[in-house]
Amino acid sequence: MKKRFRKLLILGALLAIFLGLAPRFLHLTALRDGIVDRLGLELNCEVSCAEIRWTWLPFPHLSLADASLNNPRATLVLPEVRLFPHWRILIGDTTRIGRIHLVDPKITLHTPIGPGPAGVDPLLPRVKITIENGEIIYDPLEPSACPLPRGALRLSRVKGTIATAPDLVRISLQATAPFSKQMTIKGTFDPISQDYGFKVAADGFMVPEFSIGRAGNTVVKTAAPLDLQVRLDGSGVERFSAAITGSGPSLAIKSNNRSIILRSGKMDLLVSKTGPDLALTIRDLEIKEPALYLQGVVARSLLPAAAEDGPTPPIWRIDLSGRDLDLTGIRKKILALWPGNKIAATVCDVVRGGSADRARFQFNGPATDLTHLEAMKIRVKVADASIHVPGVGLDLSRANGPITIVNGILAGHDLRTWLGNSYGWNGLLYLGLNHRPDRSFLLDLDLDADLSELPGVLRRVI
Repeated sequence: MKKRFRKLLILGALLAIFLGLAPRFLHLTALRDGIVDRLGLELNCEVSCAEIRWTWLPFPHLSLADASLNNPRATLVLPEVRLFPHWRILIGDTTRIGRIHLVDPKITLHTPIGPGPAGVDPLLPRVKITIENGEIIYDPLEPSACPLPRGALRLSRVKGTIATAPDLVRISLQATAPFSKQMTIKGTFDPISQDYGFKVAADGFMVPEFSIGRAGNTVVKTAAPLDLQVRLDGSGVERFSAAITGSGPSLAIKSNNRSIILRSGKMDLLVSKTGPDLALTIRDLEIKEPALYLQGVVARSLLPAAAEDGPTPPIWRIDLSGRDLDLTGIRKKILALWPGNKIAATVCDVVRGGSADRARFQFNGPATDLTHLEAMKIRVKVADASIHVPGVGLDLSRANGPITIVNGILAGHDLRTWLGNSYGWNGLLYLGLNHRPDRSFLLDLDLDADLSELPGVLRRVI
């Protein structure tokens, strides 16, 4: 028994000595230089590595320290890289790497998804990459390529896997970001066709602050975090669609030192891009304050221009429909945010409050036409509204029926309303909103009249 134990002890000591000395038998410096040269050639990038060592436990692998990869499209800073051979190497069936483990990597992307400068990217090796505590940053060489503030597209505490192959990349990652407490990203990318499909779940999402308006003086930011899911499909940067669902954002909108809060409920949106054309399709958006359910499309199209004329302004198509509208709350928000807007003031001077069953806003033209009421179409089915007729001082209360604003003319038919203590029905209203002294005006009502108020009414109308 003692002899057997002694033999085992000697065998274990010899094995330990062999394992300890084995790395010395490997020409690690030559191996490092070979890996660096091969990676640089296959990936068309500059590769460096400060140190390489062999480790037996817990599994045999090569460890690279302070490595980096750099090309015009991306920069990778890799403090520690562990290269695990494929198990089939034991039977001499392959020499490829089975898994690459990156510890604390920092990956900076300089260009979006798309073909390489020569139109052909190097074929990706078939390997599984695991990431531990990584960082991924989109930092374009041209700042104009990204409309968001610098550093906004930064993923931290990245962990997960990326499985690459010549014709398909599978991604499954978790991360945090400046705009989200926790994100999960899963999907695939075809490096040959540039097609991709991803599912993204973001908890505690905060919309990055951005500006709108011709002068950029209206600032929008998230007033409270929200949870959302995104399905992103596309090909390169020229064609994509993003289906966004979840709880709607509460937005803080500030303009000219005035601010309002829009509180939303559920949200179902689709953002799409085809070439230079962009579109936002609102499938369903519940706004709780002011009360409103919204659907429709906001699209921007770029038309080709003749060389001698220079670039043409984009054409905007807006077609929004709402239901169950709180006209009083909407009017209050609009006037608080844009008190000097002539169109807002004109429409809000006519519609003083109440509620509407449904409404529709349509516009098609360059952004400069948004300053002209004649370029818009507004249709409202008021349920119980207060209507003021400017110029003649008439106030219709509890108005009910369809009202339109087309070509700068307000028109209503089949109206039922109260004029003071007099009830009117079968009403016809026609009023020009161009503020000219000779603007058109017509009011035709069948009245159950309070005769005591009739002289005053007639003096204002006639």
